[in-house]
Amino acid sequence: HNIEEAVFMADRIVVMDKSPGRVVSEVKIDLPHPRNRKSAPFLATIDRVYATLAGQTEAESVELGSAPGEPGRTRPLPDVGINDLAGLLERLDEMPNKRADIYRLTEDLKVDSNHLLALIEAAELLGFASVAQGDISLTPLGETFAEASILGRKAIFAARLRRVPLFRWLLSMLKASHRQQLDHAVVQTALELEFPPEEAERQVEIAIQWGRYAEVLAYDDAEERFYLEPAEGTKT
Repeated sequence: HNIEEAVFMADRIVVMDKSPGRVVSEVKIDLPHPRNRKSAPFLATIDRVYATLAGQTEAESVELGSAPGEPGRTRPLPDVGINDLAGLLERLDEMPNKRADIYRLTEDLKVDSNHLLALIEAAELLGFASVAQGDISLTPLGETFAEASILGRKAIFAARLRRVPLFRWLLSMLKASHRQQLDHAVVQTALELEFPPEEAERQVEIAIQWGRYAEVLAYDDAEERFYLEPAEGTKT
């Protein structure tokens, strides 16, 4: 849902965790009706809601989570495209101090609040940005990515992707498999031990997209099969 519309109409906003669906926080909105979208109290409330939703960047071990089959929570890959993620990082790179109020970025990037939060989650997961008190800032690595060439971006993205537990698990499975190949169904079935079936399928599709961009794995759409890139099979 659009956060600005929620703040405009609601008297409270309940923030739910994705899994297992528990209430994380409740934001009371004490603004009188009718509400002025351009007033300072209205904008401050939107900023507070975004700060609650985006949270604060934790230590890398917490942000990354655990690999499938390991103790702890396996963090799903955010459902965002690489071009959209690059657009966020490029815009932050243009801003003073490489920093922005999160709530201002929805209009700036012409995206809805859900998509923006997913982009921010991806930027955090990959170490390209950090979040605190409703603001997002580029990390030095994020700045390097934003200013790099196409090939440079691919190399940076690939290096970060290998640190993400879900991808580390997938690459490890591919290296150990016969001829370094895995059927789509095998990967999805394994992920269904961590996620509901619909989410497991989504995670497979995101892994295909991200892996292809980083050139760490290939996927044959006709055969519905993953392949390890030759260079990747030589890495330890």
